[in-house]
Order: sequence, then structure tokens, then C-alpha cells
Amino acid sequence: MNAPHKNRTTRRTVLLLVGLLFLGCLLFALWLVFRPVAWQLTLLAKTEVTHLDLRVSQKWLLDDAVICMRMRQAAGVGATDTETNLWVQNDKACEGRHWARLNTGVPEDGQATAIHLFATSNSPLTVHLETTRAGELLMTVRHSASDQILGEVFDKETGKVLAVLNKDVNITWPAISVEELSSRDELGVIVLPFSGSLMVGQDISWGTQHMLLSGEIAVYSASEDHLTGRTVAEHSVLMLGDRVNFEAPDTHSVIPKGFLRIDRLDSRFQESYLMEVVAHAPAEQVVIQRFGGGDYKFEAGWWVRLKHQSSLVIVLLILTGLLSIMSSLVSVIPACRQFFSWCRLRFKKTNCGSDTYTEKIR
Repeated sequence: MNAPHKNRTTRRTVLLLVGLLFLGCLLFALWLVFRPVAWQLTLLAKTEVTHLDLRVSQKWLLDDAVICMRMRQAAGVGATDTETNLWVQNDKACEGRHWARLNTGVPEDGQATAIHLFATSNSPLTVHLETTRAGELLMTVRHSASDQILGEVFDKETGKVLAVLNKDVNITWPAISVEELSSRDELGVIVLPFSGSLMVGQDISWGTQHMLLSGEIAVYSASEDHLTGRTVAEHSVLMLGDRVNFEAPDTHSVIPKGFLRIDRLDSRFQESYLMEVVAHAPAEQVVIQRFGGGDYKFEAGWWVRLKHQSSLVIVLLILTGLLSIMSSLVSVIPACRQFFSWCRLRFKKTNCGSDTYTEKIR
């Protein structure tokens, strides 16, 4: 009577353990689905136009760039810089009578200059860049506050400040011919690192001439199966005319980072004049706007989250092994109990027989 009862008790205990393991696995899977996961996105694109909202101060090399600033006379304030011949008004390189050109002595004196832009999260600077087929790079720097100092131009070697930029600024990097490039020690390439919101390409309309030409986007997820610690979860190819927005909604968001690379070589019939953009940001902060196709956002669903969770695979393997062991124990435990009972009875019979034989001898 006791053996069937013990078997039922054993089966109930095993089933209870299996249920607890299944419940724990289910709770762990739900935690993996709803926990915040960092999906890192990387952009590599070629474009003719880029728009930046700088959130961190940047230093960019100017080299022989032409710097034009809107003079303060337009706001009714007298300018003192023009008295020192630092700013040259009515220069052909700067269109409009309210604009003046910065006289830095480049390239006659061989002076290497750079610009320091004063950008912060609370006071971002708007930078718009366009390239031309002739190899020129056009850049405008603006600020929403009229009294905000944009930055300063300084000597790269000595660090001496040459001029303070307190109004709207236009900067032009002229193209470099093949003959001029061969006489220089440099490659004629401009590299502009940045930290802030980014818009690659622009809206398509009847008057649009500059746009994004090509590119690709890769979304990475953390992975314990790769030596680099991450794997490609999604790969998308950009089309001609797409606009990619890297947004930083608030000050607590991760600021997108990257750099621009521009070749200044005069190549009217090649694509070397295009800006090469490399940017990194969380995937949920990136939106692709496609003309006629709507907006595309990178939002991971529950299945994508589970599919790229290597921890869940490990737990499932462990759970499968435990279930196999427990299912075997359900059949093995009763057999083991019968074996031990048989051994116990055998041991008792042996002892009883030896005791009877001893008494007979006595």
C-alpha cells in the first residue's frame, strides 16, 4: 500500500519542480523582452548636403578657407575690427555689403588656422554644409540668439586667437587642382568630427539640387557569441534622395557622434567631391524619411529582442537538460526504491540465517 503512495508523491514532487523551472524560464524570457536593450546604429553614407546641430564644442582645421562674417554695422553697432584691417569689407569672396572677409594672411604667410565653435547642449549651433562638383565645400554657422558668440579663429601652432566670431559666419573651402595638390605635402582632405543632432540629405522638392546619393545603415546588438561582443541585427541600404535624421530629443539622450570627410580635389566628373558621413547613435533616435515612402524607424519588437538574446538560448539549453534529467528520474526513482527494498530484505534474510546457524552450534 505504501509503494504506490510513495510513487505518486515522487511524481508530484518532480512535476512541481518542473513547473517551477518552467515558470522561472517564462519570467526570465519576459524580463528579456521588456528590459531596455541598447541597439547601436552606424551610418555610412555619401551625400551632397548635411545639416548639424552641434551640442559639444568643436575644433576644425580651416587651412586656406575663406571666412566671411556678417558685420555688426547691420545691427547698428560700430565695428572696431575693421580699423585694424582684420576684416576686409566689400570683398568679392563675401557677397553682400554687410559681409566682410577675415584677413589671416593665408596662404601667403603659411599660417595654419583653425576654428573653435562654442556649442553646448543648452546652446547648440546650427551648421549647414554643401559640396559642389568643382570640389568646394560651403559651410554656414548660425545661432538662434543674436548676441551669442559663435566661436573664435586661432593659430593652430601657437594657439593665439586671431578673431572672435560674434555673428553669422560663412566659410568656403576652395577646390584644389591636381597640380596644386602634387606640390603640397597634404592630401587635400577635410575631416570634421562632430557631436550633436545630424540630418544627412534633405527633403525632395522641385527645387532640390543637393541630396543624399547612397549609403547603408547597420544596427548592432550585444552578443556573447562573437569576439567583438556585438553582431549585426539589421542592415538597410539607403536610396537616392533619402533623408536620415539623428535626433537627440533632450539633454539626457545619448548625443550622436561621427565625422565628415570631404575630398577637395577638383573632379567635376567623379564622385570624390561627395561628403562621406560616418555617424553612430542609438537606433531608436534615427529616422529615415523616404520621398513617397513615409518614415522608417528602428523599433525592436518582442521577437527581435528574443532572437538576439544569447542568454535566453543558454537558459533554454539548461532547462532542456534539467527536464530530461527529471523525466528520467520519474522512471528511475521507483526502480531504485524497489532495488533498495530488495537489498534490505536480502540483508535481513542473511542476518536471520546466520543467527539460526549460530544457535544450532551452541
